Amino acid sequence: MVDLTLAFMALQTLSITIGVVYHIMTLQNTRRNQHLTLETRQA
Repeated sequence: MVDLTLAFMALQTLSITIGVVYHIMTLQNTRRNQHLTLETRQA
């Protein structure tokens, strides 16, 4: 039973880590797109 609990804890930690990395990548992509849109409007 302890092994199953440990596996679920590891899976939860991995899922949270993947979620945080995905969120950071999405924010960077949004920031880049906003910057490109601003440059296009200024041109």
